[in-house]
Amino acid sequence: PTGEVNNYACKQWGDIVGAYYQPQWSLFVGQVIECMKNGSTWNETEFSDLNFAKYELPFSYSIGGYHINPVADTIEVACKLYKKWNMNGDTNCTSFIIS
Repeated sequence: PTGEVNNYACKQWGDIVGAYYQPQWSLFVGQVIECMKNGSTWNETEFSDLNFAKYELPFSYSIGGYHINPVADTIEVACKLYKKWNMNGDTNCTSFIIS
């Protein structure tokens, strides 16, 4: 009710990273950099209050704006990501493609 459990169901593919987490991290990093520049202490309460009012509460009440159907070929996107980030050097993506 007061925001303690506000990130329990993150959905990366729904642009929650760009629309929700990125602005919060930008706010946090900006505040920390400003504190380092002027020698002050970062105020967690001030951050939490501003973050809640500016990002968390509006996001909680927002409706729509996210794609409900695939935007691209999901298999192709998954294969590109797999090729880029797999640690075993596999470059053919056949191990996870379902025919």
